[in-house]
Amino acid sequence: MCAKAKKATTLWANSGKLNSPIAVAQIVKSYSTNGEVVIKLSSDLLEDLNRKEPVFIHFDELPVPFFIDRFTPKGNSGAIVKFSTINDMEHSEELVRRTIFIESSSATPEALESFAQENFEDFIAGFDLYDQSGNFIGEITSYYNYPNNPCIEVELAEGIYSALSENASTEHESLLIPFQESLIMAFDAENREIQMNIPAGLVRME
Repeated sequence: MCAKAKKATTLWANSGKLNSPIAVAQIVKSYSTNGEVVIKLSSDLLEDLNRKEPVFIHFDELPVPFFIDRFTPKGNSGAIVKFSTINDMEHSEELVRRTIFIESSSATPEALESFAQENFEDFIAGFDLYDQSGNFIGEITSYYNYPNNPCIEVELAEGIYSALSENASTEHESLLIPFQESLIMAFDAENREIQMNIPAGLVRME
């Protein structure tokens, strides 16, 4: 991958959702009567997180911030966590099977780079893709490491269509785009944006 470069020029509106969430753990079960929970870690990002920064858990599709009072490693990929506002088993049970997210900006650059290298397929999902002119093309949903031809799958934005599609009214159309370093103009890990020189003939705009 290329190093972090300039940020794409188009900015998203404040939607009330997380700008750049990364799933870092799953809550497995409640642990004690004081509200602790057992979690399964999917990366080291949560362990390295500054405790002044919140984590987020979705309720009714909206992210709710929680602050961690205590974090105790348990086994190879687990931990016992006490959130500051969860103080009994009744409320901790409501968290079971939910995913813990952090904002990518909460992670240190070193931790973020390490996570990206070790979990690139998961890391790249959710990035916003812009073309060489700064047009928002869509959101990256998957990465495919095909031999000699890695590709990203992009859910195309409104008004953006695959040049191979005959139906201009298709909503949420997906498209595979070659993902080669020579095509990448900007890679902003903190804000989860990529700007690429997209090959001619792949997309069209209405």
